Amino acid sequence: MTTRMYVLLTAVASLLAAERAFPQNVQKILEILKPLDPASSGKEPKSESAPIASPRSVKRSEKSQPALPVFTLRNGNAVRGTLALERLPVETPYGLLQIPVADLAEVKFSIRTPPEVEKAIAGAIADLGQEKFEERERAAAALRELLLDAIPYLKEAARSHPDEEVRLRSEGLLEESAKKAGEDEEGARNLKRSQDVVTTSAYTLQGLVREERFAVESPYGKLSIPRADLLAIKFRERGPEQAEITIPATALIPGNWLDTRLQVEPGKQLHIAASGLMEVIDWGETCGPEGSTRYGNQGGFNMLALVGKIGKSGAPFLVGREYKGPAPQGGRLYLGIVPFRYRMAAGAYTAKVEVK
Repeated sequence: MTTRMYVLLTAVASLLAAERAFPQNVQKILEILKPLDPASSGKEPKSESAPIASPRSVKRSEKSQPALPVFTLRNGNAVRGTLALERLPVETPYGLLQIPVADLAEVKFSIRTPPEVEKAIAGAIADLGQEKFEERERAAAALRELLLDAIPYLKEAARSHPDEEVRLRSEGLLEESAKKAGEDEEGARNLKRSQDVVTTSAYTLQGLVREERFAVESPYGKLSIPRADLLAIKFRERGPEQAEITIPATALIPGNWLDTRLQVEPGKQLHIAASGLMEVIDWGETCGPEGSTRYGNQGGFNMLALVGKIGKSGAPFLVGREYKGPAPQGGRLYLGIVPFRYRMAAGAYTAKVEVK
């Protein structure tokens, strides 16, 4: 009931009371009105012109809430939930870091072997040297079941085990694991990654996450997930990275590429806007990032043109005054200048880079 309606009805009841008519009805009216009094509820009365939220607007508000982190398990399952941690401890070669969970974008876990599995692997490797052929075959079959976990132990056995049979069989199992990794993209990434990869809103680092079990509050209840069972935690999409980079005249390709320290993922949108001048005084040449068109080219690019590549072995591509498009591959972004064949140039280019 609005304030105006309440006042109107109260006035009617007061008039009836003043005329001493129907006192029992007056008392009943006042009792009914009392719980409807806006002042009695302790709340400020709402303006009559205030809009009422529709189900659609409420739904839109719910959509604006940040998504819960996704915990991906090694068995292929995934669950959403809130991590009951304020900081994630990560041990690096430079010391122990305590990274605020609010800053995390993603954590990819390396393979860690549970103690019971480690014991089973050690026993099976020892049995590769058993006298009976059947026992050796049984041990090899057990190691194939644990192949990804067993790789570090097989490498050590192949390198230094005193029993030649164990060394030979360990080498054979490692060859099988390499073939399996080639057929399984995720397996290949796990084999190559011996440390956890932690991505924040500002940078990416490698180290070992010092948390063996994660308490997770999911929509369906509380969970306790062992670190060994986790493949990754995705907290949110990483926002765009931006940087302004100066490329000096000495950053000549192919021997002196400039490392921008920007990591680019495959398919991410890469936008580079460049400006600045290069000058070769003796030759009367001045040009911008598009390079000189007067004296031919080198390697398919104008001399003094600004070029880029992704990854140390990536193919060079023309940046010029602007490059905009999807990253052809993943890796570190490098920028460089095509040399002027006849003389060293002076000057610098400035590149504004955005990865999103």
